[in-house]
Amino acid sequence: MNILAFDTTATRLSVGFMKNGNLEGFATAEGLRHAEILISAIEAALAKAGSSLGETDLFACSRGPGSFMGLRIGLATAKGLSLATAKPWVSVSYLDAAAAAYKGEDLAVPLIDARKNRVYASMYRKGLRIGEYLDIPVSGLIEALAQGDRVSFLGPDAELVRDYCAERAGFTILQEDPQAAMAAMCILAESTLALEGSGSPESGPMYLREPDIG
Repeated sequence: MNILAFDTTATRLSVGFMKNGNLEGFATAEGLRHAEILISAIEAALAKAGSSLGETDLFACSRGPGSFMGLRIGLATAKGLSLATAKPWVSVSYLDAAAAAYKGEDLAVPLIDARKNRVYASMYRKGLRIGEYLDIPVSGLIEALAQGDRVSFLGPDAELVRDYCAERAGFTILQEDPQAAMAAMCILAESTLALEGSGSPESGPMYLREPDIG
């Protein structure tokens, strides 16, 4: 299966094209300019893979939690490409993808900046989520982690806990491999399609709070 996936969860935009289980095209850019550059990033990833939209079997985007506007842009793009090509689309959580790409034994905690000293996070053991998706103060997340537990912080904004890692034994920040995370996102997308079918026109982002207005 050929899968085109794009993550618009955080400030970094990533696009990956997987062909028969191999990530053959990848493009990324920094900065909250997803509306301006998503299509060009998709074109770049397809070009690197030597493929095209017409050869894509499945489109995948980020479900959330994450940037309010970024998630809406990703969902609208996935729905539009699905409609234009008559191919299915799905959405998955980038937190799940980041955790699935991690191969260690520690408790994995991917982080996305939620602003105002808060993070979107969840906890995983061997790729399986334990508990709910969280919108939580950074200090509250640290307090929620058991003393003595070995924890690997992942994701695009793991640096937000750098000071805490310096103070607490067993806490580690792992540099994220965006390509590995995109490959995991593609694999999750394929399994989501098998379990849930294609997304519907009414499907929306997963928000953990109301958007800030004003």
